[in-house]
Amino acid sequence: MALMSAIVTFAHDVEVDGICYNLNHETKEASVTFNGNKNKTKGYENNITIPTNITIDNELYKVTSIGEDAFMFSSFKSITIPNSISSIGEDAFYNCKALTSVNIPNSVSRIEAKTFFNCRSLKEIIIPNSVTTICKWSFSNCDSLASITIPSSVTSIEERAFYECSNLTSITIPNSVTSIGESTFGNCKGLNSIIVDKDNKVYDSRGNCNALIETATNKLIAGCRNTVIPNSVTSIGDLAFACHSNIQSINIPNSVLSIGKEAFSHCKNLTSITIPNSVTSIDEGAFYGCI
Repeated sequence: MALMSAIVTFAHDVEVDGICYNLNHETKEASVTFNGNKNKTKGYENNITIPTNITIDNELYKVTSIGEDAFMFSSFKSITIPNSISSIGEDAFYNCKALTSVNIPNSVSRIEAKTFFNCRSLKEIIIPNSVTTICKWSFSNCDSLASITIPSSVTSIEERAFYECSNLTSITIPNSVTSIGESTFGNCKGLNSIIVDKDNKVYDSRGNCNALIETATNKLIAGCRNTVIPNSVTSIGDLAFACHSNIQSINIPNSVLSIGKEAFSHCKNLTSITIPNSVTSIDEGAFYGCI
């Protein structure tokens, strides 16, 4: 049964010019798929240009998607994606360590989970205005990514989407974003600026504090090494400063009543902190790993 499962998982219908596809014969659509390496440690090697159409047995198939795992472990440096692609599956570029840049076409509406996970050479990514959701872990471990622009079409950014992007220095949240997951910018060691668009109705970065604050609750949910916690903040959220190893000290104002779970966990260079009398609760693991 295990052998049969492996064969089904890695099978593909056709290969055209070095790219493998699965075909939908009813809709005449093709999906780019993994190239069949059974142990999943070696994907495509040469730079890829995905065509808009392929011809199979004298019939035209439109290439409309990049499937899950399609290019994982590939060693190419660049890829060209046509506007015919409307979806890119989870883990599609997982562990493509040599990939330096990607231009996502404006036909794609979601960046799925772990799409670019561990793409350590990725320096540039253009997210089009068609994208509404950036899913969890989608750009995690992209430690060459220095900057990224989140378009005003995005309504949600899920947990750890940019986790361990250690060269990311600044991030601007547009007014369209209404949901941001835990530790979205965790362990972004170089992050020194967090700015929220002034017209955002859910989040703010009041007083140029370099932090992400939930406006309705006055909860600080994400900070960085240059964060100055405003006096209006009443709570520090779960994982708010987790894994920011460049933070050495931080002042907690008297307005803060609670410190969330793992709020300062793994802040390895944090040498001192004064907790004011206003704080009545410190959740588990708040300072775990602060060696």
